[in-house]
Amino acid sequence: MVCFYNYWQSSITEKIALAPKSPFIGTVEQFKGLEHIWNKANDLNVPFLPYNPDAKAPGAAPQRQSPASINSAEIQQSNQSIDDIKATIGIFDASLGAKGNETSGRAILARQREGDTATFAWIDNLARGIEHTGRILVDLIPKIYDTQRVIRILGEDDSETPVMVNQINILNRWTGEYEVLNDLSVGKYDVRVAVGPSYSTKRAEAADSMMSFVQAFPAAAPIAGDLIAKAMDWPGAEDIAKRLKTLLPPEISDDDLSDEEKQMREQQMQMAQAEKQEAKAKGDAMFQADISEKIAKARANIAKAAKDISEAEAQDIENDAVESGITELLGAVNG
Repeated sequence: MVCFYNYWQSSITEKIALAPKSPFIGTVEQFKGLEHIWNKANDLNVPFLPYNPDAKAPGAAPQRQSPASINSAEIQQSNQSIDDIKATIGIFDASLGAKGNETSGRAILARQREGDTATFAWIDNLARGIEHTGRILVDLIPKIYDTQRVIRILGEDDSETPVMVNQINILNRWTGEYEVLNDLSVGKYDVRVAVGPSYSTKRAEAADSMMSFVQAFPAAAPIAGDLIAKAMDWPGAEDIAKRLKTLLPPEISDDDLSDEEKQMREQQMQMAQAEKQEAKAKGDAMFQADISEKIAKARANIAKAAKDISEAEAQDIENDAVESGITELLGAVNG
């Protein structure tokens, strides 16, 4: 079918390309001596083409032959070849994104998956080729990456994680004892290939399923809002997911953290607790110092008041004594 399609398309292309180069019809005498000009008529845009009048054809001039026309049979056969190719490989217009009679998203996806099923043999052979390439790489990687270095690990969502391989860890500097962490030359590795939709396609499908689930069960939105936002495919979705995650209870948000993130969070909580205890201790010390200062001031005030009271009492006693002496003196005088 492919060769038929190529044949008919070549025939149509040939007729279209040769249309402006159709040959001229004339007598031999009309071109005699002017062959060098007429031979270049199809290659150069000459302003005029001279010819010799022929007495045997009075008044006649060379005329261009009408080009071959493209008939409807050729176009029909070309379109038929396209349909034959689609029927052979199982990929129809719906699989290529063309609009059909389907109206719902599920119906469109189902029609597109029919093409995936028909071409599964190609995908399966591709997976076999990728798997064999992976085995070759697994055999070569320990031989090429034989020194300490940092490599990038790509996740399913294309997120990058730096990992140190062949890292030398000194256990004893005196004896030279050491160990190699993430040694690529140790162990036996295998290759597993999963062929399917790309992450962006699965992400979009997951987001659609999540939205349908939240509409059916609205109570799940407060505890799954960060995951729904993370699955969305628009700018800022990751930032919104991070903000929504801060609203989750600690027991839920901790489940999604890796061991390193959990350890870091635990360290941060311990540091915060230590700072809180230190601030409390400083506050208690300042409070105790303030209380001690106030007590000392109160004692000083009490001591000063007692001293003032003692001096007042002594003055009263002295005044009473003077008054008593004056009374006795006056009595003696009067007597």
